[in-house]
Amino acid sequence: SHLSRGSGAVGGGYVLGSAALYAYDRDDFDACLRLQRMAWLASRMLASYSWHMHVAAHPTEVAREESLRLCHERHAPQVRDLCFRNGGGYIKLGQL
Repeated sequence: SHLSRGSGAVGGGYVLGSAALYAYDRDDFDACLRLQRMAWLASRMLASYSWHMHVAAHPTEVAREESLRLCHERHAPQVRDLCFRNGGGYIKLGQL
């Protein structure tokens, strides 16, 4: 189908573009990887918190607060690990 060919072309373009950037400028390639990891985690967290705030049914305010606390606990180690993996300024950001 047209959709599968399009996604294959996008995936192939991503791989070729990444390889070219890696070969041309390793620092820019590393910066792109750090940005990609941060964007991926941010999108997952946004989806999780959005679902929590707008979709999940919480019968009481106490249940809502407990659910939000568990959401924080789930994402805090992910943010910490991302900061350590990305290094540099990300570690400073994680200390805030």
